[in-house]
Amino acid sequence: KIAEKELKETVRRAEAAGAELVIGADMAQWLAEQCVKGQGGARELRKKIRSEIEAPLAQRILETEEKVRLTVVVEQERVVIRENM
Repeated sequence: KIAEKELKETVRRAEAAGAELVIGADMAQWLAEQCVKGQGGARELRKKIRSEIEAPLAQRILETEEKVRLTVVVEQERVVIRENM
């Protein structure tokens, strides 16, 4: 539930910055599992969201003048950010 809440907040912030962000259905579960393994809890979860999603998203927003449309998914145990056309 914490992962879902944090991801919803990330989507809200992305929209405020002029980006459309779609989070894959399995992302919250995967993030939660990754953070449980590390024993870091909610703090580690927020750090992972910042480094794996928010930082790359910010870079893409800065690189383009058009509205950015991205989908975030997990593939082969890695976060992948794809552009939606």
